[in-house]
Amino acid sequence: MLHLVGFRDIIKTIATLARPYHGGDLKDLWQLKVALGRFLDNCQPDVPHIPFSKILVSENSREEALVKSYQTTAVLDDRDQSSMLGSPYSVKARQRAETALEAAIGAMKTHHPELSALFELVIHSIFLRKSSGAGGGSTSNAVGVIWVNCRDDWSRQDFEELLIHELTHNLVFLDELRHLHFADYKLIAQPQNYARSAILATQRPLDKVFHSIIVAVELIHARRNFLGEPSSPKVHPPTERMVECTLAALDSIYASPNVTALLTKRGHYLMEACRDNLAQLARDRGAATQVLAPQTSPQPMAAA
Repeated sequence: MLHLVGFRDIIKTIATLARPYHGGDLKDLWQLKVALGRFLDNCQPDVPHIPFSKILVSENSREEALVKSYQTTAVLDDRDQSSMLGSPYSVKARQRAETALEAAIGAMKTHHPELSALFELVIHSIFLRKSSGAGGGSTSNAVGVIWVNCRDDWSRQDFEELLIHELTHNLVFLDELRHLHFADYKLIAQPQNYARSAILATQRPLDKVFHSIIVAVELIHARRNFLGEPSSPKVHPPTERMVECTLAALDSIYASPNVTALLTKRGHYLMEACRDNLAQLARDRGAATQVLAPQTSPQPMAAA
């Protein structure tokens, strides 16, 4: 989201959502974080949130409550995420994982202060849980939370990319709460309205594909601007493959005969911003391949 709408727009979104809890008189991001926490406590009261507590969750009771928040049945949970969370980490494995995550959080602060500031503002809990099917995830049932299942062969960059990936999901959740991205959730749950995702390259519900496109664009920017191309990426595909899949995902969305009824004006704006970003990256690299706009392109909306 940072490269699509900018830091100020994201802050405005969070301030708008949290307005009833800060009264409009915000002096700094610390006060905004307090107000956001109160907003989340109100709309997601079953998700444990201890203001300014350690971000890496170690208490068993808090971890179990967070696991439960991921196990809520959802119509659009096509990958059955609730069944992916397995057993707790051993003490030794937890120590290794926490060390790697702390290093990645510190690296983000060095690499991109604005991205790090958003991470500190929005993410209040990271919990560890084993899984046979995923390296982690986020859910709209628990905004501000990241689940991680570390792999032994992940590099520092893999960890940092995972954090950027999950932060982006959470920023999209918040943007959706303010603007609405989808016009009809019953329609996007129907298989005929599925599209091809940018990260997994599989047919998925539109909201998942929408998220995957925005995540991919943020990761492509991160690699280009400060991470560099990983020599042996484990969490995400090589950049060229990710660009190819992201463009295919955009084409897949706009190939749907119901696209106008599926996306709101803000939803169209964000998808067009993703395409524009990829086109600009291609121009910056002097790429010969032209990134084409969809034949029927909605009018972009000015970022509020």
